[in-house]
Amino acid sequence: SVIDRAPWFDKEYREYRKLRRKAEAKAAKKGASQQDKALYRELCVECTNLATLKKKEYFKVMVENSKNNPRTLWQLVNKNLDRKQAKPLPDYTTNLGELSSDFNAFFTEKIEHIRSKMPERHPVKRQEEVSNSCHWYNFEPT
Repeated sequence: SVIDRAPWFDKEYREYRKLRRKAEAKAAKKGASQQDKALYRELCVECTNLATLKKKEYFKVMVENSKNNPRTLWQLVNKNLDRKQAKPLPDYTTNLGELSSDFNAFFTEKIEHIRSKMPERHPVKRQEEVSNSCHWYNFEPT
């Protein structure tokens, strides 16, 4: 399980868990005594307390070891709070056509948005007029 791979999970805690599981099995049997059930509840509490203690000790040592290095300390905090860094860009490794289309749409919309905010002083040439007057419109990449 995930807990078994936790860095604070040691032999002592593993033994307590075994004892708790055995007590659980005994307490779950039909006709289990009140003493078996009480022992199981007691081991549950002890196991939980031991896990909390082990985690505290582990993180105390980790923070102490990282106190002079803020980067390492924040990496420790983010890892243990399960914070994942958002990817700044989408993954387009398989479809480069989609990437170029998305970039084109982004910048076209950006320009349209900027133009809509600007006061119109001079008539703006439309794209067709610019294309027809420009001698680069037949440009082909090599």
